[in-house]
Amino acid sequence: MIVVRNARTVAGAALAAGALAAGTGVAQAHASHRTRARVGPPTAAMHDSGKTWFSIVRTAGGIEYTAGIISDRALGNGAITYQLAVRSGSAGTIDVTARRVTLYTKKGSLSGTATATIKAANTNQQTITGSLDLTRGTGSLRGDSLQANFSGTADLAKNLIQFDYRGTLGL
Repeated sequence: MIVVRNARTVAGAALAAGALAAGTGVAQAHASHRTRARVGPPTAAMHDSGKTWFSIVRTAGGIEYTAGIISDRALGNGAITYQLAVRSGSAGTIDVTARRVTLYTKKGSLSGTATATIKAANTNQQTITGSLDLTRGTGSLRGDSLQANFSGTADLAKNLIQFDYRGTLGL
């Protein structure tokens, strides 16, 4: 089977048309954020990293709704939203579960879940660590995913959460 992951290029369109005309396989066009056509199975994952800043904008029904910005090495700049459920964890920690995380870029969006632990301190600066699992893509990110671990700070006085992440962007 021939799979064309990016039919936006002339080469990709020509390969897709040739595969269909020759009857050698099924051509599947998939708009991707990469700029050249790939023939064959999807490529392997690549390392990715970035930074995000967000704030709580609304609380309703026990859910903290947040909005923020993101700067990603592979995906560029974008926006991010979280729906957070917060509960007390083990001694001195707060457990956070994001049932819905959506990352928006000009290339499309990725959505999924996240978990985090906030280490409580006697100051307004709290330490936060956790993981992202974004598995549902739209637009040219359809079929892509991002799994990453993160660490950063939560400044309660300023209502600002910031973290750096490193992980794998599945293409």
